[in-house]
Amino acid sequence: MKKWMKVASISLASVITLAACGQEDASGDNGGSATGSDNGGENSEFTAKMVTDLSGIDDKSFNEFSWEGLKAFGEANGLEEKINYDYVTSGAAADFEPNLRSLAREGTDISWAIGFLMEDAVKTVGEQFADANIAIIDTVVPDLDNVASITFKEHEVHSLLV
Repeated sequence: MKKWMKVASISLASVITLAACGQEDASGDNGGSATGSDNGGENSEFTAKMVTDLSGIDDKSFNEFSWEGLKAFGEANGLEEKINYDYVTSGAAADFEPNLRSLAREGTDISWAIGFLMEDAVKTVGEQFADANIAIIDTVVPDLDNVASITFKEHEVHSLLV
């Protein structure tokens, strides 16, 4: 039961975090166009991609719930899967850094590193690509302005589920 609660809280936080990126303020302006054009998302330039940890996209856990959150964000903002939002699977820990580096090189607007196992890779790539925006879930990478660290108060999970 405890594992299920942790997974549920992480997935909920991922969806909320990703969905919040597209929220409109009181003026109806979301600070910029996520769709990049006035034609309902076609030809959008905004990209958000994630790198999975070792368990893959269909793990019924952390990666899968993060992907569901990214898909929900993409669909809510009229983005196209595989073009504006996508994922890269890591088959081994040695894939983390090259996968993140690849996203940075292609100019992905926000690259999500799913899980604490990618901490060293995020730090390395974040230092190498100061213009890249990287978010890592479940750990803190300090002292890099281009890296957002998303952590959870795991002891407060119960209040999210009640």
